[in-house]
This record gives sequence, structure tokens and C-alpha cells, in this order.
Amino acid sequence: MPAIFKAVFLDIDGTLIRPSVGGDENNFTLQFAQELQQWFSEWITQQGCFSQLPPFWQDAVQGQHQLDWGRVATGIDRLEDAVTHAGADLSSFQDGLAQWMGRRYREIEGATELLNVVRRDGRKLYLATANTSTIALAKLRGTGLDYSRFDGTCGGLEVVPRGKSSPDFFRCLAQQAGFAPEEILHIGNSPQDDAAFALEAGLGFCLLLYPGGVIPPLKDRTLDHQRLRVCSTLHEVSQWVQCLSEK
Repeated sequence: MPAIFKAVFLDIDGTLIRPSVGGDENNFTLQFAQELQQWFSEWITQQGCFSQLPPFWQDAVQGQHQLDWGRVATGIDRLEDAVTHAGADLSSFQDGLAQWMGRRYREIEGATELLNVVRRDGRKLYLATANTSTIALAKLRGTGLDYSRFDGTCGGLEVVPRGKSSPDFFRCLAQQAGFAPEEILHIGNSPQDDAAFALEAGLGFCLLLYPGGVIPPLKDRTLDHQRLRVCSTLHEVSQWVQCLSEK
């Protein structure tokens, strides 16, 4: 792994934050979607703006037709449009959403330490998300992690609709931030969607692999594995980044 890199990209889910409740991830996602529907119904009613919602959203909020609230959860901008159409206060919606999400996610131990290490060395720091920027920031704000530490957010469904389905996602991140791929260290927790595609795009990658996890064969054995580092905790990631800085 090259000792010199100018920017660090951090994934959010599973790297900086995780659900605050235990259990199967699929069950959490289903419960999350159902509770989002209930929360939005209560919030828009409290604002006195339910009747100003477009008919589609009135029916969806009342459960009168099938709406995949799981998909809504990955595209909160759709709810923002509905809020604006109804004449409700958008900033109040965003603050309420952040507080609601904060009760469902928590910071992974060592996240703040890692942010401190990266910023202390003067490197640029970005959130990388395949979700919408709104939902990514809401999750982060709710946990109390300080977004002011970051220089920006890159990715997002609004910019890269296909998400992490190819190396193009990571090339787009580099282009958005204004760095060459080889100048970037990406930190994430998915061997296939994150590590394989990031390496193929030319980025350095630090894989957060929790104890008991295994690394499946990467998609392309010709990838430059010299640009891959595996750590089991964020504390270990911080120590390794600090060592790179001292070289």
C-alpha cells in the first residue's frame, strides 16, 4: 500500500455506524421501512399538512395502496418533495428525520478516533454513499458524529443511479472530489461490492473485516492486492493510517 494518499473516503453503514438494534439485517430493514411510514404519517399530521399532500402520498401514508417504504428509505428526496408540495417546513422535516434515525443507528466504536487521525494529518475526508445524500447525512447526524469533520459527500443515487454495481461508482467518487484514483484510500466493510470494485478502479482500499468474517475470492484475481489492507476494528484502522503518516 502506498504511504502517500491525499484523500480518505469512508463508507457509512457497517463502517462508521450500525443499527442500534440487534437481529437479522433483513428484519431490521423491514422494521425500519414500517416505522418510517408510521413516523412520517404522525409528523405530517402534526404539521397540519396531510390534506395538502399529493393524493398518491395520502394513500401511501394511510396504507391504502402498496408502497415499498424500504425504497423510500433509500430515496428520502421523494419524501422531501412531498413535504415541500404540502407546504410543510423542510428544515423541520430534516431535523425530525435525523432525530428519528438517531434512535435506530449508533456510532461504531472507534469512528470518532479515525476521523480525528485523518483530519490531524491534513488529508481530505469524504463520506462515500450509494444512498441519497439526504439519507446518508440524516443517519450520520442522528448518531452525533460530527459532519463538519468531512470535506463533503460523494456518490449518492442522485449522481450514480446504479450505485456500487461497478468500478464506475468509485471512479465517479474520485472525479467528484478532484483526485486521481491512486491518490485515494477508501475504507469500507464489503469485500465484494466495496473492495473488489474500488481496487479495479485504482483506489487503495482498507477492508474492515470484523472478527469471524471471511474474505471470499475477489472478482478479479489480477487486481493489485498490494493496495488492499485488512483490519478487524476501527482502532486498528486508525493505528495503520497513523503509521502511514509517519513514513
